Amino acid sequence: MTRVTLTGASGLLGTRLVHALRERGDEVTVLSRNPDKAREALGAEAQRWDPTAGPAPVEALAGRDAVVHLAG
Repeated sequence: MTRVTLTGASGLLGTRLVHALRERGDEVTVLSRNPDKAREALGAEAQRWDPTAGPAPVEALAGRDAVVHLAG
């Protein structure tokens, strides 16, 4: 199992990537300005992050095997 954090998960590529990662059994955390909506739409763990407000939350990045940045 790979532990992945993803930004831009609600976009076209991000949505497909989240689903593909989850299907193969990976642990996916998405960073979103609206984590409740992201959780519901993607079925993945979500944490709040507004990139204009500061750095990503450390707990969403710690111990990850990969970080995929698709936002922006």
